[in-house]
This record gives sequence, structure tokens and C-alpha cells, in this order.
Amino acid sequence: MMRKAARRKGGPPAVHPKAPSKQRIVVTIHSLPYELLSTVFKVVHYESAVVPREITPVTRAHPGTTYRFPSERGELCLQNFVVEPGFPWEAPTCKKTDPKLVSISFPLNTLASVCREWRAVAQMLPEFWSRMDILIDEQKPTPLSHIRAQADRVPLHIPLNILVTRRDFPEGLRDEYKVDKNELKRESTRSKEVMEVLAPLIPKCISFVFLVLHSSSLPCISQYFRGEAPNLCALKLKAMLDDKNFKLPPLPNIPAGEVFKFPRLTNLELFGYTFMDTCRMMSWRTQIHELSLDTVVISNFTAPPPPKDEDEEPAKESIWVQELIDGLSQHISNIGYVRHLTLCDLTFPPLETVPFENPPRTEILPADNLTMDNIGESFIERFFSNMGTSLCYFNLMESSITAEGMPLVYHLHISNPPDGSFLGALSQFCGHRLDIFEYDDLTDKDLLTIARSCEQLRRLYIMDCPKITVNGVKKMIELREELVNKRRDGDKQAGGNRGGKDDFRMTEEDDPGSDTVSFMEANRERDYVLAKKYYGYDGPNELYVPIHRLEVLDHPQELSAADRRWFKKKVRSFYWQTAVVEEIES
Repeated sequence: MMRKAARRKGGPPAVHPKAPSKQRIVVTIHSLPYELLSTVFKVVHYESAVVPREITPVTRAHPGTTYRFPSERGELCLQNFVVEPGFPWEAPTCKKTDPKLVSISFPLNTLASVCREWRAVAQMLPEFWSRMDILIDEQKPTPLSHIRAQADRVPLHIPLNILVTRRDFPEGLRDEYKVDKNELKRESTRSKEVMEVLAPLIPKCISFVFLVLHSSSLPCISQYFRGEAPNLCALKLKAMLDDKNFKLPPLPNIPAGEVFKFPRLTNLELFGYTFMDTCRMMSWRTQIHELSLDTVVISNFTAPPPPKDEDEEPAKESIWVQELIDGLSQHISNIGYVRHLTLCDLTFPPLETVPFENPPRTEILPADNLTMDNIGESFIERFFSNMGTSLCYFNLMESSITAEGMPLVYHLHISNPPDGSFLGALSQFCGHRLDIFEYDDLTDKDLLTIARSCEQLRRLYIMDCPKITVNGVKKMIELREELVNKRRDGDKQAGGNRGGKDDFRMTEEDDPGSDTVSFMEANRERDYVLAKKYYGYDGPNELYVPIHRLEVLDHPQELSAADRRWFKKKVRSFYWQTAVVEEIES
């Protein structure tokens, strides 16, 4: 529709002349005066820029399916767990408050992209300039003068969203990328220049994100972050490449009035050495111990070589690596609480053939959900020898694990494992749900191992494992049914149910009429039952329970109608999805 409203030259549109009372007036949003439109834009910005998210079982459990209420976080370290008559069971201690979940967006960018006039209105608002995208590429980097000018356009009461990144990244970063030393030096120098300008703005930030090519280009928090940032919710320092053996700068003497404070921080992501930089800061450790965080990501840390002793002899590597892992564990345990902790690409020399020469400390892992991505199995074993915990969800990606490294966990998700060592670790898995995704070498024989090893397993999800067969899955269900019946007979002879009153009753979470992805609450009573089994205090009893849910996804084999009826009869909730093979035209 063409707009017929008269326009003032160089200004907002004129108000419509008053029409006759009986004449219908068609008014579009383009007819609004600039003053009113800018008011609408301001309301949208302040209503949408930072939105509190509702804390529900789904948000607590994400990305898993088990959640725990804050009141259920107790004070017992599981490594020293002893079951005695009347023993008061409590889970590990951590902060009994939920993190304040928020979603950060910038709606003014969307509004400004509608048309030229809306962009002109948006750019008139100081809130529009609170989003600072700073490019540090070699080609057309953001001038420092522009950064200063944009910062000057934003009043003190408007929080900033700062992103420092590149326009593009080189291809082949996941392969053998050859580092350009000139580019490394140029990016590092440019990052330092940008940080000199941005450092005074950090107290005004609601989010501060650094995403660069080289880790040596990342700013150290101890060097640049000063003052109180009362609105800071997200702090992310990330790089695509790890410049190994980077040496941290000396820790400066920070006056009490300039200490970096972050009382509302909820999302933290630190590249390896930037995390170790914060571990040196007493003010950081004190504050992080008092916070409840939604997500924490620690990535890309490579263990430095052992230091030399007084005789210039390198320290024994095994002891040095153990001390590094123990130190990392201790600093992680210092966090007040984190809903979802991710450890990614942490590289330490293997300890497979070296005994632990230093006795591990007993720490508490203050997290409900844990993801480990591309982590060595000896690191995992040493890490959990330090940690007492009861995890709701453990996501193991591209990593090996042994029985000694298996934590106490309800929901175990294994994806793309490098080998089949996790199958032996399942003997120590006592949770209710197991996911195995993207493992090409999973066989029918392995399914029988799962049926025998995971006594408390109620839900099994298998995706993209092409070597298993329909008959193999059937044999697994039949074996499980045989083991459950054997236990029932044993219970009758013993005059009761050895595993608890709810073992055979299908709970609300197992109801096939509910959502495909259902959620379960972890509480102290369930922790107690799980811990008894995990630590072997139930004795040699085989406490098998039925598998209520079974899903096989992206499988190359079609399921016949007769097979589907068989599974529906044997399993309460069953789903089989055949993989879609795309035909490539020649």
C-alpha cells in the first residue's frame, strides 16, 4: 500500500489531517510519527534485550533428562560413603540457590533491518549503539576511533553488549592448519590495542565476548578487568587455535577499589589459560565460590612441560601431571554451583601405566550436569578420583572411559566414542538411562553386555549404530526379561523385594503415554539407593529391573510389522526409526 502521508523535509512524517467523521481512515505502522515509533522501539528493546527465563524441570535438566531441586543438594562426599544403620544420606554440598537464567538478544538490529526509515529511527536511539561489534581482521578492522565514538554515544545507564571477533576465519582449522606467525603477531597486537580502549567499558557490560583465531590474542582477566560490573551476565573468552605453552603475565597488584566484581554472572566460558589466570586471583576465587552459575565452559588447555628443580632437572612427569589435574579439580570444586559444566579439549600426558603417587584429595563437584568432550581416559579417572558427586547427566563425547573413571550418574550419554572401552565401564553404571550415539562398532554382542551390566537401566536410546540387528535387539530384550524374572523369583524366596518397593512399578516418568523425552527428579532417597549400588553395599544381589523405554534411531534396517508388534508387546514404550538415505545424482 502506498503511503500518502505528507513528509517534512529531513524530519518525521507529518500528522494526518483530520478527516471527515464518516470517512474511514486506513493507518499503517509507517504512518506513525517518528517520536511514537522510537518509543515503541525502546519498549521492545527493554522488554526483549534481557529476558528472565523460567526455571522449570526442563531448564534444570537441559541437556539431560534428570533434574535436582536446590533443597536436595546435601553435604556428603561420596568418596567416603559408608552405609550404616540410620546413616543420614546427603548428596555433595553446593549452593542451594538456582542461577538466574536470562536470554540476551538485541532486537533493535532486527527492527533496523526492516526498511530504511526504521533503520533511521533505530539509529536515533542511544540504545542502538549499545551493541558493539568490533572486527580485528587484517582487512578493514574496526578503527579505534570508531570504538571510542560509539562508546561516547551510549549513556552511562545503558548496559553494553560487546563482541570482539573476526569477519571470517581460515579454512581447515580442524585439520593440520599451518600457523601464520605474522598473522598471529598482528592479531595479538590488535587485540591488545582494542582492549586498551574497551577496558574502561567493561563495568558497563551485560555481555562481553571475545572470539578470535589465536588463544594468545585473548585478554587476561587479571590484566584488563577492573571495577564492578553489576549487570554482567555473560563472559566468554574463546579462540579457535590453542597457542600451546603460552606463559601467563605476572599478576599485578590490584587496589581494593579496582577489584573486578561480577555479582550477576550466569554464563562463563574461558579458554584454558584464561581460566588458569583467574585461578591465581584471590578476589575471583572468593566471588566464584558464592555464585550459582547456569553454564561454565573450560576448553583447550594443554599441560605445560614439568618445571625444573634446583639442579635444573625436570620434575617427574607423572607427578607433575597429577598435580596439574588435582589443581584443576580443586579450582572447579571452588565454584558455588553450576547447572551445566563443560570440559573440552583438555590435553594431558597419559597416566595409564603410572600409579598415582600422590593420594587424591577429596573435592566436591558442584554441578548437576557434566559434559566432557575429547578428554583422555587417564584424566577422567584421576579427575573423578578427586571428586565426590551425584551427577544428573554425564555427556561423554569422543572420549574413552574405564570402570575406574565412571562417576555416579543417573543419565549417561555416550557419543562417537573412539573405542569400545566404555562397554567395560558400564559395569559401574547404576543409572536409569543410557544413550549410545554414533558408534559404528556397536554389535549385537555388545547389546547383551549392556543387558547384563546395567542392572538399574530403564531407558535405552541407540542412534546411528548400523552394525546392530533387529534380532540382536530382540535377544537383548529376551536376556533382560530372563534376568528380571530370575530376580523376581529370588525376591519371592527371600520373602521381599531386595531392591526397593518401586523397582518393578512403572513410574510416571516411564509412562509411554507421556512425552517421548520424559524427565525424572533426583532426590536424596534416589541418591541413597544409587550410591548403595555404586559402592557395592547391596552385596552380590543382582537387582535387575525391566527396560521400560527403548528407541533405536537412524538405523539402516527396516522394521517389519511383525517385529514391531513383538517389541510393543515386550517393551512399554518402543520406537524404531529407519535412517533416510539420500540419493546422490551422478
